[in-house]
Amino acid sequence: MKKLFSLFIAALLSASMFATDPTVQDLQNAGYDGTTNVVLCINYPNINPVCFDVYAVGDYSDPSWSLDPAVSEKFEELEGFSGWYVVEIPYVADIQFKPIIASDAAGTLSWNYQPGKPEVFTKVAGEDASLKEENGSETSIKYPKAGFYVYKIASLKNGNNPCTAQYCKYTLNMYAPDCEWVEPTIAGDWNNWTDLDVPMIAKMDKELEVYYTITVTATVGGEYKVKGGKGWGNSLQKYDEASGEWKNYPESGNLNWPVVVGADTTITWDCSDETMWRWQSCEEPIECDSDDYTFTVTFPACDSVKAPAIIGDFNGWSNTVMTATANPNEYTVTVKALCTDKYKFRDSGYTDWANQVQKYNFESGKWDDLSDAKFGEDTTITLDYSGADYKWTLCEAPAPTAVATVKAAKVAAKKVLVNGQMIIDIEGAKYNVLGVEMK
Repeated sequence: MKKLFSLFIAALLSASMFATDPTVQDLQNAGYDGTTNVVLCINYPNINPVCFDVYAVGDYSDPSWSLDPAVSEKFEELEGFSGWYVVEIPYVADIQFKPIIASDAAGTLSWNYQPGKPEVFTKVAGEDASLKEENGSETSIKYPKAGFYVYKIASLKNGNNPCTAQYCKYTLNMYAPDCEWVEPTIAGDWNNWTDLDVPMIAKMDKELEVYYTITVTATVGGEYKVKGGKGWGNSLQKYDEASGEWKNYPESGNLNWPVVVGADTTITWDCSDETMWRWQSCEEPIECDSDDYTFTVTFPACDSVKAPAIIGDFNGWSNTVMTATANPNEYTVTVKALCTDKYKFRDSGYTDWANQVQKYNFESGKWDDLSDAKFGEDTTITLDYSGADYKWTLCEAPAPTAVATVKAAKVAAKKVLVNGQMIIDIEGAKYNVLGVEMK
């Protein structure tokens, strides 16, 4: 009887010591503090073992989400729980970070090895993080408060695994659409999308036709994109016969290198047919030097916006957070850019386009994202987006002013002429074209 009792106790101890899933109490017992910190504890059930270190990459250390491991906290193995990793980071409002497995023993970080879509997350214990899909194959992770967050992550982006990654040498040859001002460039996860100006080399074939080529060593099945020059402003476009419209190529997301292992692979594109292929823009470039541009921008009111950020060609389309002035909703920033560079604004709490400035389209009756704008010649730029026809994507639309309502009514083609003047009738109240009510 004593022997059976001893075996029963041993079994209980063994079960508690080697439990597969940790609880909040287990993390507290291990000395982690969830009162003022975000404690993220993760497990990769389908990557066993995790062969390289795991890092927390996010805005807590660098607003631009640097992939430098020197500025990122490294996860620790959770003692007593095989395959579980934990990191503790001081909480600040709207903090965002995500686990990334290094791609080698040196700690090289790549966006290839971040978690996939939100459905790959399974909550085990603790608080609920805000998980939102971004870029079609990734997840943004925001922590609403300090606490313990315990998750299993079934797979990484596009099913990648640094422990089984295979590489191939790819050569891309491209007969490009005709435009003397455009030279194709390429970017991809093979260089972490950090160099947006890798030029393809112009060569000539046996028929004296010019084509562009580049050879890279990349992860099998990895992502890449071809662009028309610097930055992201000039896309390759293909004519869609079904809709009769020109659409970016690819229409969304990026292209993938073929799944070919162990041999050099050559890909050839013939985009020379001008009825089917073109560059989004074929304008003669304006030559200009880099200069300091100072922005003063009044944004739509929105309490949930962390802080506005300016992004563009000048910073690789990553967030440069703006500084609040003494005026309500007014922010300023000075950046160095070329006059031909393009820029846009978004909420610095996001690395995708989930929350950006929009303008009401009176013709369609919908809110449209603001288009990319060029820096231009004036180095002092003042913009006012405080009117009722502007808002942030994730904030409710402001109540329309009389002027805005009149504009909408005008678009609806409700024209009444009185003594030669156009009058807008809105529910019995009459306004002139300037939005002034007529008594």
